[in-house]
Amino acid sequence: MARNTHSHFAPSWFSVFETGSSHSREQRLRAFVRLWSAFMRARVFIAVVLLALQTFVLLTNAGGPNWLVAVCAAHVCATLAVLFWSRPIDHGQVFRFQWLMTIGVDMVVFALLQYYQQGSLNYAALFTLPVLLASILGPLTLGLATAASVTLYLLGEAWLSAPLLSDVSTARFLQAGLTGTGFFLVAVLANQLAIRLAKEEALAQSSQVAARNQAEVNELIIESLTEGVLVADPHGVVRSANPAALAMLLGEGHSSATRLLLSVKESWASLSHLVNETFVLGQPLQSEITLDI
Repeated sequence: MARNTHSHFAPSWFSVFETGSSHSREQRLRAFVRLWSAFMRARVFIAVVLLALQTFVLLTNAGGPNWLVAVCAAHVCATLAVLFWSRPIDHGQVFRFQWLMTIGVDMVVFALLQYYQQGSLNYAALFTLPVLLASILGPLTLGLATAASVTLYLLGEAWLSAPLLSDVSTARFLQAGLTGTGFFLVAVLANQLAIRLAKEEALAQSSQVAARNQAEVNELIIESLTEGVLVADPHGVVRSANPAALAMLLGEGHSSATRLLLSVKESWASLSHLVNETFVLGQPLQSEITLDI
């Protein structure tokens, strides 16, 4: 029996463009670079905010190890290095060194901050960034693996931070499990949303290409007609005209690049009036017109 090897979950949203033309692949690469740059800038912004927060905690003696400031400073340097000197990762690749330098570095820093949190500070929400980064820029497998790693860490952190089998331990385990479930949902939904948006963009691009091709075919057909054909807008500006129409309006020896305004010449007044009436009534009109060249 034949088996369907097509997966419901595409490896990444870039696979939508894989079978397209070279123009589609260029569009895909540009979209990928834009998303990559946006995520890298977001990483820099979050790293700077965390450095400022840890500096404030250090100056106010609010608690926590002092070396966390150095960790945040190193994180800022790492994010800036990736932003300015690293090239975007090839789409669809799961095991790449750059994933370690982006997702891995973020998860290590966020894990240290979460483990040594003081007071009411909670850094669990920061793990959303690496999950989104993996789910949108990488394949679904990478997004789910990142969500699983975050969930395992939160469960381990809850196990180490509270007495086992106590009320606090149970509550923290439930909270960690619920948060991990949310990360899995974010990974799947973000990946599927990215694929859906990519499909819509690919469809729009194919429609634009088809429209351009149809317009070029129409122009070739019009050019070969012996009857005069011109295209005008409601203001009387001639947008397109074949050689026969230009010969009727301008006579012989005209330039094909000439831009015409029907209201310029008095001899074209009847034609200009017919064009205006056509747009006003919204229906095709017929009339016999004599043009003086």
